[in-house]
Amino acid sequence: MYVVMASACYPKAQEKVQEQLDIVAGRDRAPTFDDYNSLPQIEAFMLEWLRWRPVITPGFAHCTSIHIVYKCMCIPEGAIVFGNHWYRMICIPVKTMCWSPFNRAVSRDPSVYPNPDQFDPER
Repeated sequence: MYVVMASACYPKAQEKVQEQLDIVAGRDRAPTFDDYNSLPQIEAFMLEWLRWRPVITPGFAHCTSIHIVYKCMCIPEGAIVFGNHWYRMICIPVKTMCWSPFNRAVSRDPSVYPNPDQFDPER
């Protein structure tokens, strides 16, 4: 759904993707995996779309298989950990969350992505 939103909200980026598709595959066939290396605009568009509006913002849950010490915190075996795309968040053990809304995840960090809320496949 967000890829359609990105295409609608940023028509110049979508035009670049369409232009590249027309050059590589034309209007007579769908692109194939053999065309992948010839379509860098599509890859850039898709990677930026996933950074800009991730499929699920908390990321996918992971379960620790051993006790882990991370930044002076003990994450016990069996804890569920989310690598949140919007803010860094760690769940320790299962129902307790440590969350700082000012501790931005990499995809929202302005020092890594200037203007992180802006959709820009040219990054």
